[in-house]
Amino acid sequence: MSLDGLWAHLAPFYSPIRRPSTDPELLTRMLLRGYVFGVRSEPRLSEEVRLSLAYRWFCRLGLDGDAPDHSTFSKNPAAPETSSFAPAIA
Repeated sequence: MSLDGLWAHLAPFYSPIRRPSTDPELLTRMLLRGYVFGVRSEPRLSEEVRLSLAYRWFCRLGLDGDAPDHSTFSKNPAAPETSSFAPAIA
C-alpha cells in the first residue's frame, strides 16, 4: 500500500517553524491496522505497534523506530470528510 503522496498533499497544514510533527503516513498506517484488526482504543493500538513485529513492519518503523504515544491521536483528531484530507486517502 503506497501512501507516498500523503506528505506532499498535507504539507500546507504543517508549520515549517515548529518542531517536527508525527509522520501522517505512520498515523494513517497505524489507524488502518487498528480498524482492520478491530483495535478500538488508541492506547492499545500504540502498545501493539510497539510490541508486534508485523505491526512495526506494516508501519515501516523497523526494529529501532519509536511508535507514537497514544496521546498523539487525541491531539490529531480525524479530519472531516469535507476537508482536503479526504482526497489524499481516496
